[in-house]
Amino acid sequence: MKFPKTLFPLLVLFLAACQPQKPDFLATGDTLAPENRPIADSSLAPKEFQMNVHEIDSLLRIQVNLPKLYDTTVYSPMEVTQFSSLARETGGETYFLTDARKISQQILSIIDKHLEEKSDVVILIDKTSSMEDDIDKIKKSVSSIIDALSKKPDVRISVAAYGDKNSDGKYWFQEMPFSTDFEKANVFVQRIVLTDGGDYPESVFDGAAHMMDSLKWRTDSKKMILLLGDAPSLAPPLSQYTLKDIVAKSKAHGVLMNYYPVIISPLPEGVEAAPFFKETPLINSVYPVPSSGEVNVLMNTEGNYEYELYDTNGQLVLNGKDETDKFQFDISDKTNGVYILRMINPTTKKFEQKKIILSKNQ
Repeated sequence: MKFPKTLFPLLVLFLAACQPQKPDFLATGDTLAPENRPIADSSLAPKEFQMNVHEIDSLLRIQVNLPKLYDTTVYSPMEVTQFSSLARETGGETYFLTDARKISQQILSIIDKHLEEKSDVVILIDKTSSMEDDIDKIKKSVSSIIDALSKKPDVRISVAAYGDKNSDGKYWFQEMPFSTDFEKANVFVQRIVLTDGGDYPESVFDGAAHMMDSLKWRTDSKKMILLLGDAPSLAPPLSQYTLKDIVAKSKAHGVLMNYYPVIISPLPEGVEAAPFFKETPLINSVYPVPSSGEVNVLMNTEGNYEYELYDTNGQLVLNGKDETDKFQFDISDKTNGVYILRMINPTTKKFEQKKIILSKNQ
């Protein structure tokens, strides 16, 4: 069927009218600095939003730490889930390392960011054969790591190394007691003996439990565990412990032991890793703001997208994927509050995040 040419302008107007619009009262920019610029413009807000437009603005400014994006072709999803959960539950932070040559640089960065006066620091290392190149690099640069630790007053260091207790026998675990003699730590690292490790997962949780129980921690110190590995932990019955057990044991010492896992890419040296995800504009609009349950998302272009919805604790509450430029979610079963929507294009390694306010009592 052919449309008369005279109908085309009407058709264009109809299609344009069908496109969802961003609420006018959300500010699009002005001369103020970004940190001072209002997100919600009270002078433009319609009556249904004027009940508390300043509250909307403050809610949209809430900062939430979400799990970092990673490429499943480079990192094991199981390892990422385990290590990221361990960091989140103990007040630490997860790091991803695609270039093993920068492992000492990453450790120094963590020390510089998180080390405090009066700290008990443990470097917990996977010592199986897949980590051979990484441990060699640690051995070559351990002096600079020790120098950084020694610049803070009242710091003690321990080093521990784990393998697979099911295949490595009595040599599966090595440990150095806490000491202020940093040269002892250097000697210990130089003498780490690699073990086979058997299958892909290793005794991460068993090593962490052994380390936490056997070391003599100071009750009033900051407790930092730098966990370096390229494989996930074994699960029961091959492991005596679960993630939940390790978190509980961490809390049992009175104060959380902060884990800072460095997830190392298992790709062989010389193999180029995939690029990291980059944040870039993908979303045209998200509406209504606030929402009573139904959320509409219009993308700038059609594509193969994955979506994730997180609460303010960084917990994933909804996810999925579709090949389209329009998404609709019903979150009326969630509690009122702020949620963070992350839209991801895994093909282009791009993503964008937007905040959603759920208010079912409008």
